Amino acid sequence: MKTSFYKYILLILAACSVQVGLSQSDNAHVLRIGLAGGGVFNLMPTGCEMTSKIGGSGALELDYAYYKSLNTVGVGLRTGLGIGYVNSQYHAEFSQQYTNTDYLNNDINYTTSAVVDITQHQLHATIPLMFALRADGLVWNIGLNLQAAFFQQGNQQLSNPLIEAYYPAYDVVVSNELITGKLQEDQLLMPTQRPPLSFSCLVGTEIGYEHSINSKTGIGVMAYVNVGVWSSLPESTHTPVIQVDPISDSKHPVPAVSVNDAYCSLVNSSTPLQFGVKLYYAFTL
Repeated sequence: MKTSFYKYILLILAACSVQVGLSQSDNAHVLRIGLAGGGVFNLMPTGCEMTSKIGGSGALELDYAYYKSLNTVGVGLRTGLGIGYVNSQYHAEFSQQYTNTDYLNNDINYTTSAVVDITQHQLHATIPLMFALRADGLVWNIGLNLQAAFFQQGNQQLSNPLIEAYYPAYDVVVSNELITGKLQEDQLLMPTQRPPLSFSCLVGTEIGYEHSINSKTGIGVMAYVNVGVWSSLPESTHTPVIQVDPISDSKHPVPAVSVNDAYCSLVNSSTPLQFGVKLYYAFTL
């Protein structure tokens, strides 16, 4: 009787050990390292005077994914770290109106206009938090990309600037003269004004195919799309791009003119759209 009991216990332990082994083999820890490259485009709100051109993007990515096997499908989570570069380009033909008061308390109604082209360079770090799925070589991820831009630099080029002043007291219109204010040559090309650090959140999806080289390694290709849903960048300042200061000195009735960041002036908000292809090498831990 005692021998039968021991045999029964051994059979239970053996069955449990087999089950544990199978459960462990069903789990997969996968590291992927690769390169991503593609384009970036910013969707502008209706009525915005600025439009976005297609720019370029690239990134070096190190990903970790955990999969739990459900029949023939691996289901899990993906995270990691990517260091990327984005080149964004914008174009606008704008016209803005505002009123100043001179030293005699007379109103001066200004209309300022120009064509502006902007190029912006950005370096950022990205942490993905995604639902992950794979089956028979097919790989699919969907979720969030948390992005921190730690370097932003660019420039804007103004062309065909116009400063037009209407003096209601005299019913006179004057354009691009000393008394209206004039832009200098060195003001036509200037650096953009972006915060040194900003954060954003994008919703993204990736789908591709992973080819197994052996039981532990593989190579893969993916297409991806990311759409921005939140950004810490401030909304439009509504400050004129070409800003003419009020005349305060009667002995020198020539207003000073300054140039502000056109993107911050004209764009209240935008939605970044990133798309491209990833090539990577994967190995199972």
